[in-house]
Amino acid sequence: MDAPATRTPSPSKRRRIDGSVEDTPRAMSIRPAPSLASSEQSFISRRSQSPEKKIKAMRSAPQPVELQQFHERREEIPDELKTMLRIIDGRLSRGIRVISNEYENEIAGIKTGALGAINAYDFVYADLDDLPGPSPTPRQCAKAVWLAARCETKGCSEAAWNSSVHNYILDLALYTKPFMDQVYFVNCTSAQIAPSSLIPPSDPATASQGKMTDFAITVEPSDRFKEAFNTRFRGKTAKSVNHTLHEPLTHCPIGVSIETKRTGEKWKEAVYQLEIWTAAQFNKLEELMEEVREMRGEQETGGTDASGLPFLPVIIVQGHQWKFLAAVRYPGKRTCLYEEVTFGSTNSALGVYQIVATIQLLARWTRDVFASWFERECMNMTPEPLSTSIIGIQY
Repeated sequence: MDAPATRTPSPSKRRRIDGSVEDTPRAMSIRPAPSLASSEQSFISRRSQSPEKKIKAMRSAPQPVELQQFHERREEIPDELKTMLRIIDGRLSRGIRVISNEYENEIAGIKTGALGAINAYDFVYADLDDLPGPSPTPRQCAKAVWLAARCETKGCSEAAWNSSVHNYILDLALYTKPFMDQVYFVNCTSAQIAPSSLIPPSDPATASQGKMTDFAITVEPSDRFKEAFNTRFRGKTAKSVNHTLHEPLTHCPIGVSIETKRTGEKWKEAVYQLEIWTAAQFNKLEELMEEVREMRGEQETGGTDASGLPFLPVIIVQGHQWKFLAAVRYPGKRTCLYEEVTFGSTNSALGVYQIVATIQLLARWTRDVFASWFERECMNMTPEPLSTSIIGIQY
């Protein structure tokens, strides 16, 4: 039905030279070009598939990606990931020892509201050396709860949640002494995957542009790393240690990837995005490892793969809920994404403390385990002495 003559023209409609508005073409008037290639038809077909069908099809891709449940496949996951799961699922996600005891008296004096609810529990406090990092102040925690409630009530967009809530919480967790100048985060909603790192185009389940994510927790490059980077990529056109040429990420290895969605929306789409993203990251890591092996003059021994890296941590945020997943690379370029443990929620103060503690745990892993592995295996550096375990964090 034609719109009434008095309707205000949409800004998106084109205007003829004579000033009149050209109606948006109706679907029935659009005819496909007679020379539409079969590959283009296939691409359109893939775009119309549901995320569930795409995830299922990924299992039979040339570089297969599988989706599994943590609790169903614990016997096959790496020991390092089992340790991480014990801490997140057995302690932090339950609110056990997630708040510095320096705030115990202050919170005990608050009888109402989000902070007052914490007083119902006697297992939430810990010494600082038993925490992954410093706890936010009660005031900062209350602000996070308020920001999230405001976004939920107002029906804010994903971008608004990112800028208001998620950015604030990540900053609370990481802009603190143990991590400053070593680990931080990047908003990377516009970071596209480099074509060279994508799963092969012959994959029937994958759109060739790849999938983006929202945030990345990264290693902040030291002076030693910057020098090694300049030497390594001198004369090369594509200069990046990651599977994207997005400028803020070219020098900063990604340790943790974070995808966000609004409350109750698009869980399977988020999972599919991260399947593509993490598989591409493993491809890039293997490319860097292969180059290092050639630099060292090492002999061919059946191909280089990133299965020596135990796992890549992944987070999906869905409204208030924060969930831990992990990607594991197995021989033969097979990637498995394991889901999921809900470790905190921004609809409670205790939930915010759980989120911050878990982010800090993953940041410590990025700083102490992943960074050393990356320097050695992907940059041909001699890493500075650091722990290969999660320091001071007990089950």
